[in-house]
Amino acid sequence: MRLIKGATAQLRGADGIEVRCDDGHLWLTEAGDPIDYFLERGISHRVRTHGVVVIEALSDATLEVERLPARHAISTRPTPRAIPEAT
Repeated sequence: MRLIKGATAQLRGADGIEVRCDDGHLWLTEAGDPIDYFLERGISHRVRTHGVVVIEALSDATLEVERLPARHAISTRPTPRAIPEAT
């Protein structure tokens, strides 16, 4: 996707989306996240909220938006082991 300087794009329901800056400079903000993200060539950001994401081109920019596979939870419970019977 190409954005000219000052242009914006919005993503909704973007949890798990990766935004990668291929060229230029981008400003990205997520609803509910107090941190603003600044991306430049080669830098990516994984969206972690279900709210609206706003991306603004701080210069003419090219970006890629890709849905990443869901992360799988890792169980930390110990594996049950057979206990030998007492003889």
